[in-house]
Amino acid sequence: MESWLMRRNKRHSSQQMYIEQSPPTTEAFAPILEDYGTSTITDEILDGTFDVDSLDISDKMKLFLKSLKCSPEEERMHFPSRMPKEAFQEVMRVQNESTSSSP
Repeated sequence: MESWLMRRNKRHSSQQMYIEQSPPTTEAFAPILEDYGTSTITDEILDGTFDVDSLDISDKMKLFLKSLKCSPEEERMHFPSRMPKEAFQEVMRVQNESTSSSP
């Protein structure tokens, strides 16, 4: 299931980047989004050490990226990397289909 979701997400991301050219999937964001959004740059954005001003993007997108810096409280949070199949199925069961993917 996990590998299927990763392939699907990568395909969806590629669709946005190469077909739709919609922020934040423009060419300037490609290095950030590589490896399913788990790049070194992503980590640097979250800890506030990445030079966002060096990117060739709009000022609004720079402000958006700067706002992603984790607060001290967020840095102390722990999120499990795995979810039991039953919990995932329950989440999907209660979702309204029109809101579980693109509107």
